[in-house]
Amino acid sequence: MSEHDRFEQARDEALEAIRQEGERVAIETRVEIQEKTRQWVTASAAFLVLAFSLLAFFGYKETADFRRKLTDLETEAQQSLEEARAQAQSEVEALRERIEALGAEVDDRARAATRQITEARDALAAAQDDFDERLDQLDAAGARLTETQDLLRKARTLEATYREAQQDVQRQLRQIAKLQNSFFDVFVMYQAPASAVEEVVDPLLAAVRDAGFVVEPENIMRLSVDRTEIIYYDPGRPPQVDTLLELLRDSPAGRTLSARGEPVAAVSKGRRNPRDLLIKIRAQ
Repeated sequence: MSEHDRFEQARDEALEAIRQEGERVAIETRVEIQEKTRQWVTASAAFLVLAFSLLAFFGYKETADFRRKLTDLETEAQQSLEEARAQAQSEVEALRERIEALGAEVDDRARAATRQITEARDALAAAQDDFDERLDQLDAAGARLTETQDLLRKARTLEATYREAQQDVQRQLRQIAKLQNSFFDVFVMYQAPASAVEEVVDPLLAAVRDAGFVVEPENIMRLSVDRTEIIYYDPGRPPQVDTLLELLRDSPAGRTLSARGEPVAAVSKGRRNPRDLLIKIRAQ
């Protein structure tokens, strides 16, 4: 049973108790009126007996007095009855007003309680709706988070795939570059003390060969050179010139010259096989 139904049941029970109390008071009032009437009738009968006895004894000499007293007695009895009826009617009316007032009060309290219950139910419904909305928002946020995590995993997978593909492309480009570099013969002319050969010349030769260039032993000559530089013979300056230039600048001799403000340069000279490249190294 709900709270509203229990309240309605208690209200009905209270009204029924009030009605029963009113009926009891009304019954007691009627009994009291009957008792007063009985007492009056008994007194009147006794009076009549006494009156008739006196009349018989005195020979009805005082008939007028008797009639007057009898009239007074009837008047008094009538007044008593009227007063009792008026009092009973007043009490019944007061009881009815009290019942109506209590009923109105109970109705007011019932309406107030019903209103409070309704407001509480509305507030509970609103809270439930808000809670459901928040749950929906959390579900949506969870779905978006799951989608974001899936996208992030896919992005990471794609990134790893891209890096791997890029590395593979770089490897292939290096292989292609080495293949293209292998069409060039590199000649090396150096002037350096014996102690600098292992530190300057040999590492550079290893890097040049690792880049794919062909460096035959007979192409390596120890001669007097005026400067460190690269000479090429193709006026179009093939990209292999820049590759050798970068290797030479990264070598100890190239770094030393760069520190002195004399970076290694590449120059084009004369007419010769465009597939030949000359590296000149002067190490102190």
